[in-house]
Amino acid sequence: DFKSFNIYRSSQPIAGDVLPPVPFHQVSDPNAIQFIDTAVVNGFTYHYAVTVSDTAGNESEVAGIGPARGNSTPVLGNISASQNGLEVRVTYDLHDAEDEKVGVKLLYNTGGNWLLARDVVGIGEQQIGNGRAMTWNPSGDAPDFDGALRVWVLADDARGPNGVSYADSGEFSLDTKKPSAPIFYASPSLTNNPVVVFSGEKEMLLQ
Repeated sequence: DFKSFNIYRSSQPIAGDVLPPVPFHQVSDPNAIQFIDTAVVNGFTYHYAVTVSDTAGNESEVAGIGPARGNSTPVLGNISASQNGLEVRVTYDLHDAEDEKVGVKLLYNTGGNWLLARDVVGIGEQQIGNGRAMTWNPSGDAPDFDGALRVWVLADDARGPNGVSYADSGEFSLDTKKPSAPIFYASPSLTNNPVVVFSGEKEMLLQ
């Protein structure tokens, strides 16, 4: 009769039927379909093997699994965002213990929900390092906006939920409002010369 699944773990490949002296973990549920190892260290490689034993003390042949590597979360830092003309420049530092490149996205928040920025140069798979940069054209995402805004840089190493991290730029000023159109009108002056006045971003009096 079934007794347990025996899970062996080693830092070296497990060859043939040469197993570590004792199982790293035993699963007594015959219907179990997975085991999650929560005692790993990020950046280290582990090799696994699984056997089945019965109540009479018999143990099956080895089924080798692995290698597997503990995953660390990408690290973001020194986020800075500022508007320069029609564009917003975002700079950041990006590091990851396992990968040389990490997927990067930009999100923005105008006071409600976090939304994915669309017109951005410098997103997608990016090389790790300091002083990474992206350029965002916010006119399509936040049209006619004038106020404080925040952006998030999202880094995803595509290794599962533990491989995603965010960093907040903090608030910065953004102005995507178009100048108002001037309004023209004419009226006579005391000298009977035409006076043309227009109002908008600037006011000017011509005589």
